[in-house]
Amino acid sequence: MKNRLVISSILAGLLLLLPLSAIAQRPLLYVAFATEQVTVAGTAIGFTAATIQPVGGSFRANLATCSAECATTAACPFRYNSVPLVTPTASVGLIININTLTEQTNFAVYGWDNITSFKAIRSTANSVTLSCIYYR
Repeated sequence: MKNRLVISSILAGLLLLLPLSAIAQRPLLYVAFATEQVTVAGTAIGFTAATIQPVGGSFRANLATCSAECATTAACPFRYNSVPLVTPTASVGLIININTLTEQTNFAVYGWDNITSFKAIRSTANSVTLSCIYYR
């Protein structure tokens, strides 16, 4: 009886390790290749096309990570959208609130289609600076 318990415990442990070893053999790896700063002002703006897919490059961005920073002591909310052909306005789109000069918000945009469709616009009179890193 004791041997059966030991054997079944070992088998259960091996079964748990199998999926982990499969994942470990195929890690999801992103490599940074470019950076840029984007000023989000009164007109909707996206990422720079030549930066997210360099001319003559054999790769394009599959992940964008950005840090949004406010340059004033007032609130700097902004809205964004990654839906193709839908441009955000000062009142329409997903909102990110930045409330003070010292506050910063980080976000990521995954996938080429979402990255090329991404646009942002400020929702008040205060602009926001996005410091972005692009990964292939």
